[in-house]
Parts: sequence; C-alpha cells; structure tokens
Amino acid sequence: MAGSKQFDVSGDPYFKERIDVPKNEELLHLEEVNHQCPLCGKFLTSKGKRKLNKNYQIAHIFPNRPTKDDMKVLKDAERLGDNCESFENKIALCKDHHWDFDQNKTVEAYNHLVEIKKSAMMNSTVKQELSIIRIERELSTVINKLVGLSYDQLKGQLNLEALEVDKKIEKEHMLLLNRVKTEVTTYYLTIQQLLKDECVAQGKKFDTLCSQIKYIYNKCSDTAKTKEEIFEGITKWMMSQTNCSEDSCHVVASYFVQNCEIYEKFTE
Repeated sequence: MAGSKQFDVSGDPYFKERIDVPKNEELLHLEEVNHQCPLCGKFLTSKGKRKLNKNYQIAHIFPNRPTKDDMKVLKDAERLGDNCESFENKIALCKDHHWDFDQNKTVEAYNHLVEIKKSAMMNSTVKQELSIIRIERELSTVINKLVGLSYDQLKGQLNLEALEVDKKIEKEHMLLLNRVKTEVTTYYLTIQQLLKDECVAQGKKFDTLCSQIKYIYNKCSDTAKTKEEIFEGITKWMMSQTNCSEDSCHVVASYFVQNCEIYEKFTE
C-alpha cells in the first residue's frame, strides 16, 4: 500500500479528524484484549526500571485516512462505530501487528480484526454484568473450604455410571472433558454435602445456588464461542468473587456440569 494516494473522504460523514486516545480509554482497550495482542498473544506492557513499557499502539480498524488502495479493498466492508474515531473502531495491537495491518491491508485480515473486536466488546460487556452479581454466600464458603480440604475428608468417589459429563462435552473437547470427569468423580459427593450443609446452616434453598449458576452459564453462553470459553468465564467469575485459586473454582464449576446447570445435553 506504500505510495498509494490518499482517498478523498470529505463527502463521507464516517471520517473525522484524528483525535488522541484519552488515557482512560487506552486502559479500556488494554482490558478488552486482556493486555495481550489479539493477533499474536504478545503482552502489550512490560515492566521497566521506573515505569511500564508501552509495547502497543491503539490501531484504527477502518483507517482514519484511507488510501485509494485501502478503499478498493474495503469498499464493501463493515464499519464499526458511528465514525472512524469511535471506541468501536479502535483496538490495542502490538506495534509490529499494527504496522503490518496498516501496510498490508486485505479484506480477510480486516474482517478477522472486526470479528475479534466485536467478540472483545461482547465479552467485556458480559464481564461487567457478571462483576456486579454477588456470589451466594454458601457457594463462596464451600469454595474456600475446598482449598484446605485433605484427601481423608473426601466423601468418596462418584460412580462412573452416574456421570452426566459425557453427554454434555463432546470428545473433540478432550482436555476439558477429561479434567471435568476427573474432578466430578473425585469431588462431586464432597461438594454436594458441603453445599447442602451450608444451605441448612444459612437457611437457604439449594435451588437458589443452582439458579445463580444457571444464570451465569446463560450469560457466558451469549458471547463465548466454545465450551472452553464458557467454562473459563464461569471459573473467572467465581475467582473474582472469592479470591480463591483457579483450581478450586474449576472443581466447583465441574460439579455444576454434573449437576446440570452448565451445558446442555447434546444429541448423538
């Protein structure tokens, strides 16, 4: 695209004068992509001697000042946001991929980045919605108790014939399937007893806990593309609410797969 002449955008209201991205918006862009370049996974900041090194740039997805070649490539492309300076039309990228995206524009690369941005915005919205949903006290207590549980305190293993997991996680998700099956057989009976004991102690209904997890599952399902992403979203929510380890929250999420709040049964 180097050397291509500038396209005249004067008659198109989508194009606005370039503006500097406010610091608070930069932080939102970084949070949206989990502080990693969505195209290569490189961390966008690194620790310096006195302050964080900025290894990223906020890129325009649809160019602010397109060349004639850009407009040939993107003539029918979807445009995000009300104008080119909208938050929706910008994304945090590592410097190398920002340069490559700008200089080697293809419709495939553009559409890929549009889908990444749309997914990131949806996931960010769900995270914000979930962050204000407070975990039920009984569930939080059980997750904390799991951290200090010894092997001798386990209530025994669930019979393999009772497993519902194989009906909900297809074999192509083998890593997730194997881990959830292992955690369910090992911890299901223990978690079930702990939850019921806590509900009795607090005068709460067990169904209330199940309804909350079902709601969180449905929220995560609205944006996640894979079962792994759904499971990660539920686990991260539990972690944010309890400050417990990912392992303990993962075990409790596995319990709710078996208990039918997470995932639907698939047809053969």
